[in-house]
Amino acid sequence: MKLLLQSDEMCQDEIVLFRAAIAWMAAHPGMSLLSWIRFPLLTDYQLLHEVRAAGVVSDSDILNVLQRQQPVQPRFLTDMKIKRRVFSYEHDLDGKGVIRYLAKKDTVVESSNTADLINWDKIGITASSVHCLNHSVNELLLHSALPAFWTRSVQDSWIQIEFKVAKCMPTAYTLQHGFNKARDGIRNWVLEGSDDKQSYELLRIHEQDASIGHSAFDTKTWTIRNAQRKAFQYLRIRQIGPCDSAIDKFRFQFCVGAIEFYGELVGDS
Repeated sequence: MKLLLQSDEMCQDEIVLFRAAIAWMAAHPGMSLLSWIRFPLLTDYQLLHEVRAAGVVSDSDILNVLQRQQPVQPRFLTDMKIKRRVFSYEHDLDGKGVIRYLAKKDTVVESSNTADLINWDKIGITASSVHCLNHSVNELLLHSALPAFWTRSVQDSWIQIEFKVAKCMPTAYTLQHGFNKARDGIRNWVLEGSDDKQSYELLRIHEQDASIGHSAFDTKTWTIRNAQRKAFQYLRIRQIGPCDSAIDKFRFQFCVGAIEFYGELVGDS
């Protein structure tokens, strides 16, 4: 880190140095490396969507950098006021997380079709497969626990959330067991984040985690170590090993009943 800070040639991309400094500061509370960052070399997008999201530089300081770079357009003044809506955890599936906020429609809709109950303009959900035709991955957004949901018994199965109107900066997440019996609980999976569905960043790994699956639709919440305070367009849970099914042909089904994230929405208006 000392060499990086002393040599311009060793770090051509200033945003890389900024990320390294943030990670180092997280491990050394009370010590700052920000005086070494050449903020005018960052793009306006990096300043607004990454530096500001990190919460280590004031809005007025960021605005001053933008003004030195180029005349500030009204768009930038608007962007500086982008809401960072915070979602704090109270208890499992408390209805106060990011997913319920985005998925819930503004008006009450009565329908037997789960797709009609979700605000698809703000959020999306997909799965690698669905075990039964009468099961829908949409249920995971509604937190209804009925009916049960699980993928086919295929290794590396996954369920992915898309945040359409803002990026999610997760600090915790909740999963619910996807069956009305104490069996087939997921045990080995990872949480990953992406902006393009091509490259994914590992946010948390679970190996032989026996937290859920001991009773019908039981739940568990875990914290997420996101030291760089990154926000993502996509968050995915992906299976990396078998569940606890006693039947071999079901060992790799991914049985999940609900998902919820807590943290911040960056860019939500």
